Amino acid sequence: MLDGLFSEDALLRVAFFCVAALVALSIPRCLLRRLNRTSERFRKLNPFVKVFFGIFFFAFVVHGSFKQNSTNTQNVSLFAARPSSTVQSANLTEFAVRNWNIVGAWDDSFWCRFENDFVFPIGTNHLKGVEVLASGVLWKGSFNPDVISSLGSPVELAPGISRFDCEYCAASETNEAKYVYSWYNGLVNRETNSVINGRIELRRSGDILVATNGVEQLIPRQLPFEYNGFGQDSEWVAANFTNASEILSVGYSQWVDDQVGVDLTNGLYKLTVTVPEKPFETTQLTVGDYSVAVTNAGEYVFLLEKGVEYQFTTWPFMETAVYSWTDDLENNSYSEIEELNANDGAGVWTEDGGVEACCPTKYSPGFIVWLPRLRGFPDILHLKDGDFPKAFSAIFSDCRIDESAIHCEWITADDRISIASPNSKETLVYVDEMPRREEFDLSVRVRIANRMLYSTLSGATYGTNENPMVTCAISAPSALILKSKQMAGSKPGSVVVSMISDVETNGILRVSLCQGADKVTVSPSLPKEISIDDIKSYTCKFDIDGLSESSLNGDVRLKCEFIDASSSSIAAETALTVLNPLSLSIRGATDTGVCVVKGTPVAAFFDVVPSDAVVSPKIEWYTARRRNNGNYDDWQLLYNAGRDASIPTPLAGVFALKARLVYGTQSNETAYVHMDSEGYCDKIQEKIGPNKKGSMNHFGVARSDRLLRLRNTALEYLGKDQYGKDMFLGGKNGYTSIKEGSWKCNRFVADVAIEVGFSVPHNKTWTYGNVYPPVANDWATGNNLPGWIHLGGTYPEPGFIAGRYKSPGPGHCGVVDYDGWTISARPYGVGRYARQMLDGTVKYNRPEE
Repeated sequence: MLDGLFSEDALLRVAFFCVAALVALSIPRCLLRRLNRTSERFRKLNPFVKVFFGIFFFAFVVHGSFKQNSTNTQNVSLFAARPSSTVQSANLTEFAVRNWNIVGAWDDSFWCRFENDFVFPIGTNHLKGVEVLASGVLWKGSFNPDVISSLGSPVELAPGISRFDCEYCAASETNEAKYVYSWYNGLVNRETNSVINGRIELRRSGDILVATNGVEQLIPRQLPFEYNGFGQDSEWVAANFTNASEILSVGYSQWVDDQVGVDLTNGLYKLTVTVPEKPFETTQLTVGDYSVAVTNAGEYVFLLEKGVEYQFTTWPFMETAVYSWTDDLENNSYSEIEELNANDGAGVWTEDGGVEACCPTKYSPGFIVWLPRLRGFPDILHLKDGDFPKAFSAIFSDCRIDESAIHCEWITADDRISIASPNSKETLVYVDEMPRREEFDLSVRVRIANRMLYSTLSGATYGTNENPMVTCAISAPSALILKSKQMAGSKPGSVVVSMISDVETNGILRVSLCQGADKVTVSPSLPKEISIDDIKSYTCKFDIDGLSESSLNGDVRLKCEFIDASSSSIAAETALTVLNPLSLSIRGATDTGVCVVKGTPVAAFFDVVPSDAVVSPKIEWYTARRRNNGNYDDWQLLYNAGRDASIPTPLAGVFALKARLVYGTQSNETAYVHMDSEGYCDKIQEKIGPNKKGSMNHFGVARSDRLLRLRNTALEYLGKDQYGKDMFLGGKNGYTSIKEGSWKCNRFVADVAIEVGFSVPHNKTWTYGNVYPPVANDWATGNNLPGWIHLGGTYPEPGFIAGRYKSPGPGHCGVVDYDGWTISARPYGVGRYARQMLDGTVKYNRPEE
């Protein structure tokens, strides 16, 4: 090899080497900026080291290219061929710009982030992008080099010969969405006579297609969960039922319907999950112990047992799924109740049972429990001394549970009534003396599925038709929720007033608030008098709403009174327990907002009066993520909790928070309001925006500690005038000073980012020698921002750099605050801005971390 140094070929090589070295040393700096991360590191070296490595590198390239083409004299360009212009993708020129495939010498890669809301399911992950290697391999990511797929042969891309394309193909009626990565004329082991053409397709369903020189291989997705067949087919039925042959003989859906037919009391019901359209990928549907692999649209039905709580959900979460439950007996139960209530309105046992259900969310599964019906027996109209002892029974119907295992409890609050067997299904009841005129106090309760069922004998009187008895009654929940704020989804509390007579009678039924009339609103308005003309019973309902600032138990008292023709009156009066939701707050919130790093829970508190109420209402907690146009995603139910809640933060962004107080059929929603925010919003004459006292506020979640510090550092400048338009700003961080009358929003962003430790480019005007940071339009377009990821229009996150484009300039930029507003340099200094920074046109940037 040494002898060859002085041959004619060697002299030609030396000459070519010298020319190449001179070309390398003459590349202008404006082209160096466009090199990849390797050239970025190279540019920071000592000038003498640059010269040495430049000469060494080009000597290696020249030598390698001559060696490679010793049998093939084809001329090879030093730069990669441009990708095909017919392929529609933002990443087409990524490899070419970075010079990653020069002579096949580099095994470089680039991160391909999926667009168009595309994700790729692999294992238990949903990838948002992949790392593409020049050698024909796809990784999960730079820091997770797990191979997703490869062409199967090591590929080298040679300049002037090879080409690479990346293409996104949208879904159509016949094809699913996919990403296609194509290698053309790749050299196997750098041999020019061994060429490979290949592609890898990542399909939305999770399937992978690998094609090499026209030979295709489909790799189906490996599901990350166990399954028996796809859908509720024969294989699934055989795996889940011992009588599979019987079921399949009539069809699974028909068999389920047969089990919940009319008048059947076998304790079963049907849950139906409707999938309106074919899912993007195979989805796991679980209901209790059942699991189904869903691949197509349709109805999936499950036969469930009453008295058992089942959890159900889909994975990945399917927002479009619709859940419904059916039991034909339920249709008959209403007519039975109406018939009983029409039986002169006296001595009727109440009925308890029915469905409790909550549909699943992205964050928690749903649940359903259908409780069997409980009623006492028998109904009675009048009680006389000779009726006792009297036998009563608990009727526990439409249940598969062994009745001998059911624990009953008979209850009375009247010490003149004694119960022989208080924990049996049947018991004798003794009376020492006849009970009060108003009612006979007896109830039975049963616990099942961690819930309590009650049945009460109500309206039992004593008397005869010759001496008619009239009773007045007020039926109300043990607590009323009275709204002080009107929000969607709130429902008022209701009370029912009734009058019952043994025979047809005449008189006046008067309903009034004997206490609390100045505190609540009643519909229909009170007091109200109703004429009773030759009827046995009358019932009316009143909605009570609009509580004043606060109330204690018993502050509101309702009275109903019947006055007959002889002016004798019978009255009923009750004190109402009032629950007044006052406000929703975040623990430790300051007048500069609540902002935490992702994964840090936010402590919230729901203030309710009275706080010592005997009842225990349920509180549901919701969040909604804010978008760059100021609107919000739908409210997402997190979980049910008490008045104190720890709000999880699995996602970064800006979130609104609300809590919903639920008691029975009543509810009230209250959103988080930043009560001390007026001064913060008015900094530097910023008198706009929603964060005034009494409006809904937010909490912010930054994706990293450094981005949280970036937001907090920007916050320290709030109210200071040093970045005002008419203020002189001296040189700092390598940037040239800025005179009065110039906008300084981009300089404020750069100074704050550098103060936290991020790198911001230094641009130079060759005419005057000024050095300046990226302008607002650069942040809006992502132009010339090495070290930063341009996100485009997305969800705002605290610490992001927001940019709004304007042509001609200057546009505007700033640091995203906890609520989606931007902290930025304004005309009079550093303030907060939202008018056009939350209009849907703003784009966001985050540093590479």
